[in-house]
Amino acid sequence: MRSALSAKLSENSLMVVEALSLESNKTKDFKKILSDLGFTGRVLVVDSSENKNLSLSSRNLPKVKLVPGTGEVKLVPGTGVNIFDVVNSNVLLFSRDSILQIQEVLGR
Repeated sequence: MRSALSAKLSENSLMVVEALSLESNKTKDFKKILSDLGFTGRVLVVDSSENKNLSLSSRNLPKVKLVPGTGEVKLVPGTGVNIFDVVNSNVLLFSRDSILQIQEVLGR
């Protein structure tokens, strides 16, 4: 996982934002945000907080996958960030809290 994240970072395919808060749950608003950031292709969005607007606005975009961060959120097997999603995505978008959780887990 460390190698895959490092590779994405060196390719400038990893972005960390302060928060992934959206004012509305409209897909076109989230799609505009992604295009404004210059994201094309498959996008992996990782957010550690419960974000209903983000969940609703991203679910209709076929090339966008929203997953919860790690830590307490990963109570159900098969949820959270995994190596397949990281490698299979063109771009990774993390909230600040989620990347800190992943850093903590990988630092162990």
